[in-house]
Amino acid sequence: MNRQSPKKAAEQAQRRELIEALQRAGLWECQIGQVFARIPTDLMQHEWRHKFAAAAAACMGEPTGIHERRKRSAVGSLTTLANLMPACTPCNQWVEAEPEAAHAVGLVVRPGDHEWFLCGKGRNE
Repeated sequence: MNRQSPKKAAEQAQRRELIEALQRAGLWECQIGQVFARIPTDLMQHEWRHKFAAAAAACMGEPTGIHERRKRSAVGSLTTLANLMPACTPCNQWVEAEPEAAHAVGLVVRPGDHEWFLCGKGRNE
């Protein structure tokens, strides 16, 4: 049986509370789809424009989970709102399949990005 450490259990409880707060506030909608609706004109001229259009068309609007802009494997926070985006499955799958295009519109955070530390757990990074 896999047992969760008290620290991890507390982090997961805090994450659930954050999700419930988003739902109560009426902010529970696919935020990735909203990003697609606001793609800057210069990126829409880029070779990725067809990828963005296809992703926007696939968006279900209703989130099925949370997308983490800075991955857990990169010590991304599970409880920092800046790192978390409610997302539907098609949009989250698109981000995973198109990491370069997703990074270009801020859906993925990498070392050197201005939001890198904001999306982390606050450890020495």
